[in-house]
Amino acid sequence: MDWLRNLSVRARLYGIVGVAALGVAVLTLLAFRTIDRVKVYGPLFQEIVEQKDLIADFLPPPLYVVESMLLAHRLVDPAEVASREHLLEHGAVLADAFAQRKAYWLAQDLDPEASALLRNELLPSGDRFFATFTGSFSAAIKRNDVGAAERILAAELLPAYLANEAAVDRINTRETTVAAALEAEAKVTDVAPKRSLLLLAAVVGLLVGTAGWWIAQQVVGRLRQTMQVLETAATGDLTVRTRSDATDEFGAIAKALDGFLETLGTSIAAIAQNATALAGTAEELSSVSQTLSAGAEQTSAPDQRAGPGGRAGDAERADGGHRVGGDEQLHHRDRQERHRGGARGQ
Repeated sequence: MDWLRNLSVRARLYGIVGVAALGVAVLTLLAFRTIDRVKVYGPLFQEIVEQKDLIADFLPPPLYVVESMLLAHRLVDPAEVASREHLLEHGAVLADAFAQRKAYWLAQDLDPEASALLRNELLPSGDRFFATFTGSFSAAIKRNDVGAAERILAAELLPAYLANEAAVDRINTRETTVAAALEAEAKVTDVAPKRSLLLLAAVVGLLVGTAGWWIAQQVVGRLRQTMQVLETAATGDLTVRTRSDATDEFGAIAKALDGFLETLGTSIAAIAQNATALAGTAEELSSVSQTLSAGAEQTSAPDQRAGPGGRAGDAERADGGHRVGGDEQLHHRDRQERHRGGARGQ
């Protein structure tokens, strides 16, 4: 992971922005695919419709009494005498199925026209049919009175069946029109969420990218400014400053750096001034030392040419040497006083 620690701040910021943008893109793709799969007439919807259509194709519709009408014709057929008991039991099952589906559809919130057709035509005709089928018709079959059963079939069951069939046709026409309108609405509704999702993803991606670019520029720009000041100071120029007026963390760093350079420059200037003063003092002390050394040499030197008066000459030279040394000391004190006055003036 060394390469990750060695990444620049700019690369890290752009990396964060890139990851965020990639996350938004992946989320949008998953949402788009989910909507596309579960939408009306999408793959999942089509599978459900196909299963229902398959069941509807081989199972008789409970509210449509067509199977019960065929059963009634079989019951009056002499060839079905042996199966009449089983056929009557199956007729009772169909009557129960009709009653169950009737209760279900009466509890549904249908549109007014479909509800009127269902309540006023389809269900009443079916009720009449099964009331006759399970009542007088079944009784005639059980006592083997086929003639009476045929009369009941023609006079009562057939009109109820035709009325039920007409009601089924009208409801079928009505619901086909409603289904077509719903399909058209579903197609429009399917497109709108996709467009909204894509627009939202584009806006979020643009905002994330713009914000990331701006933050990266701000951070990298301030770091570069601080680095330039440090590089210039490293060359020996301590007068350079960031002059940043920012109030965030980078502004605090820049102000701290400016204060450090100001303090360092003041300290170095004071050290240089003190060094100059020490050099001047050392030079003066060296001059005084040389003068004293020369006077001492003159005083201690023997005067071979003085003869008998040598001692008197020695005394005179010693006295002259003391006078010279005193004068030099006075000059030295005067120079020191002038130097101190100049330093205080500075």
